[in-house]
Amino acid sequence: MIGLENISKKYTRGSRTFEVFSNYDLKVNRNELLVLSGRSGSGKSTLLALLGGYLKADEGKAFFDGIDLSSQKDAELSHLHTERIGYLPQSNVMVSELTVLENVMLKSLISGDPSDSEKALLLLDLFGIGDLADRFPHELSGGELRRVSLARLFLSDPDLYLVDEPSGGLDKEATRIVMDYLKERVNDGKTVVVATHDDIVKEYADRILEI
Repeated sequence: MIGLENISKKYTRGSRTFEVFSNYDLKVNRNELLVLSGRSGSGKSTLLALLGGYLKADEGKAFFDGIDLSSQKDAELSHLHTERIGYLPQSNVMVSELTVLENVMLKSLISGDPSDSEKALLLLDLFGIGDLADRFPHELSGGELRRVSLARLFLSDPDLYLVDEPSGGLDKEATRIVMDYLKERVNDGKTVVVATHDDIVKEYADRILEI
């Protein structure tokens, strides 16, 4: 099972409290490309983060492959995030001292295994930025940084992809390249959940959930 059970989540801003979800249930099917759609501020990003255990709910449970993420110790949750759950937030987080290629290969560099360099370069080529492999993050545009973030996610090849606004900063052609790739991963047995307002992204959905 991948999903949420009786989830409740609130945010506090100053003296005000906002309830985003209350006793909310969601089941994600295996080998499904699920699109979360809704207006800005509707809770799409919160839902993604809850699904992967990147954000803790006030009440309720999040499950991945039958594992209750809310009951996992930090080390166990970190292992799942490293090996099986891939999360791409809206922001493009880079290590400024590393090149584009090194940022894509960050997981491999940390583990001391440089064997992913060829695949990393292929992914950069796929997104049309192979010539930027030796550049540094501050030299890239927002759209280029988004492609680097996507390449890093794809290189990790998780079982569950959680992608927040994959088309942010991308043109239509690049968006279709990204979604073609994600659809191929679903065909390979992976599960993908995407938060978006982009109609092109919605075309690839097996199911659209309005938030």
